[in-house]
Amino acid sequence: MKMVVDIPDELVARVRRAVAEGSYDDPEQFLELALRNQLEIEEAEQSSLPSFGEAVGDGSAQQQEFLMAAEEPDVNEVSDANESADLEDLSKRTFDVQTVARPEETRLDDGPLWGQYNRLFPVKLVARRLAIMLTEDDTAAVSYKRFREETANTAREYGLRLEEIDERKDRGRGEKFASALPTGDKRDRSLGRFKTHFVGQLETDGELTGAAPDLRFVNIHPEEKTFGLTEAGLEFASIRNPLLDDGLEATQALSAAERNFYVKHVRSEVTEEYEAMQFLADAVMEGINRPTSLSDRVAELNDNWSESQARTVRSGLVSRMVELGLLTRHRVGARGTGYDLSEEGRDLLLPRIE
Repeated sequence: MKMVVDIPDELVARVRRAVAEGSYDDPEQFLELALRNQLEIEEAEQSSLPSFGEAVGDGSAQQQEFLMAAEEPDVNEVSDANESADLEDLSKRTFDVQTVARPEETRLDDGPLWGQYNRLFPVKLVARRLAIMLTEDDTAAVSYKRFREETANTAREYGLRLEEIDERKDRGRGEKFASALPTGDKRDRSLGRFKTHFVGQLETDGELTGAAPDLRFVNIHPEEKTFGLTEAGLEFASIRNPLLDDGLEATQALSAAERNFYVKHVRSEVTEEYEAMQFLADAVMEGINRPTSLSDRVAELNDNWSESQARTVRSGLVSRMVELGLLTRHRVGARGTGYDLSEEGRDLLLPRIE
């Protein structure tokens, strides 16, 4: 479908610069990626779509960073029909891993996790696969390019299987276990987003983006260009996971032990993420429990966030908290969604205010 959209001159100039500096064939490819990224966030929460200007050009350096991180598609795309029919075994085993130091704070983004990191099971898959590779290779680090490429392909295989199960079990958009895994029709672009958002990316200035490094589970050596697993990453990888260890028909994406570990970990190591979860839990307890009102409340975390940025942060935060069992959804009207704090959420997040 072709559409004619009025775009401010300032945004046109920025899109042109992004195309010139990034890995894009043309402006259309850039705009398609921007729309896909925003739709992934919005569909997870069943909230209304923003205007095109909000999705592409709110002036956020961090959002532009993610949009510009897509990688050059392969010249010859490989169809999923040619991929292995057997899933790589990522089940729990004994890991003998020499861990590495966590990333320096100066190499990571400030604030809570970015909204594009809307699930935690993909991070579990990344950490588990890195622990297996390091153990099998008997090394403290693995090749940056190899790990990213192979892990994204493995995540796609898992995602495609989970998509079939999601459909068979008639899971809603916010309940799909395949969410955030690289299952898109345009295979290489989908894999590129997954590598940037979840596996981790080393920027030219040495800074890191991606959920796994932002959670201090992995570190990427800037000169050697290798992935290593931190102590926290090894501990997270070692906890039993329902989908990876009990089978893809499991009814939960994360075990109780994984959920408890995550909350305790971010409370001590990723404090702005934990404080954001507490902040949102407080809002829900006050009766502020709809997407729009929660976005307005989340905007109070950072005066510099635009309305679009706040909505993106809220969407990812809510999605992660639902996956962690801290929030539950309920239907409001025909298509609306509201949220409640679960007993687990009260136990893990509210002792501070009781």
